[in-house]
Amino acid sequence: MTILDESSKTCSRCGMKKPGDQFYRRLLQCRQCKREIKAAYRINNKDKIAACKAAWRAANKAHISAYQKRYCAENAESISKKKSDHAKANRERYTARSAKYRKNNKEKISDKNRALSERIPDYLVAYRITMYSKILKSSDVPQELIEARRELIRLKRLIKEISNEKC
Repeated sequence: MTILDESSKTCSRCGMKKPGDQFYRRLLQCRQCKREIKAAYRINNKDKIAACKAAWRAANKAHISAYQKRYCAENAESISKKKSDHAKANRERYTARSAKYRKNNKEKISDKNRALSERIPDYLVAYRITMYSKILKSSDVPQELIEARRELIRLKRLIKEISNEKC
């Protein structure tokens, strides 16, 4: 809405005579009264407004997604700084939440770690084998040795699980 500069107008709601720049064009209420009307509407129609917003978001998912990607790309540095500052300010809270999650989800975490370690690429297993070798290169490690290393990892895990069950 644009502003209409007239000498003065009388508000139809509050009845006060105000300068023309305190009115929106083609409205009889002053800006202050219009703000109050909008605020009252928002308070009295929260469900209706939420439903309209939800419908708009559902109809414009692609637009919202594109906007969010563009915003994140343009503001990556400030977003990163805000996240970092928030993490520093709430370190104890995050540490406590993480400890609670680990305590309540030991089996889930264990299964996830096991699944991840079984999908370790061969070149990483080969690198681990050759890490302390001055002669052998990762590319020279035979596939049988890689499989043997994987089996050794599985056996160590099994031994650890059995020993944890006895305790």
